[in-house]
Amino acid sequence: MKLAAIIFADFLGAFALMLITHFLRKQFLTIGLGVAWFFTIGGLMCIASIPPLGNAFITLSSLFFSSPPYLVALTIFLLFFLIYVSVVISTLQRQIRELSQFIALEKNNLKK
Repeated sequence: MKLAAIIFADFLGAFALMLITHFLRKQFLTIGLGVAWFFTIGGLMCIASIPPLGNAFITLSSLFFSSPPYLVALTIFLLFFLIYVSVVISTLQRQIRELSQFIALEKNNLKK
């Protein structure tokens, strides 16, 4: 891989890691999903940054399917879309927990 592509991949990975960190700080993302995203993005950055790993990954993946040029753009789009879906799932999970706690408190108040 050329140096410009490696720098672009690292820049994109660093941006994604900063985005995940921001979502974790604002509690838009649960810790479990955040850790999973850190490992996923970190692994992808290692594959992209270390040429022997990248070449081995390309060779291994080309055994199973051929990759058209637009696949890279589609992969980047899917990565950020999945981060968005993770944030939505975490938000809904937090809302369900808050509603469950509210219902439990209301049931407790009705018994009194």
